[in-house]
Amino acid sequence: MLVLGLAAYAVGSYGLGTVADAFGRRKALIISLTLITAGTVLTALSWNLATLTIFRVITGLGMGAQISLASRWSASTPAPGSARGRSTPPRPSAPSA
Repeated sequence: MLVLGLAAYAVGSYGLGTVADAFGRRKALIISLTLITAGTVLTALSWNLATLTIFRVITGLGMGAQISLASRWSASTPAPGSARGRSTPPRPSAPSA
């Protein structure tokens, strides 16, 4: 179950990054937040191991996309000259489980 969640994390980061390039970051962020919210609520309501795994994958897709998109968003936000380039948040080395 953990491996599938991490795999979905990677797929979400790449997949919704492509969606962001095509349709805009705002729409991609809304999609990722929807995936996280739906996946989290459904994970709490899961009734067996199979549904728990599926819902964790949905959450992983959204979380992977969120990290990628939020980083790009903050890096592209205009900053004063002295702070430019330092506005990107640090990336975690591994997602929390």
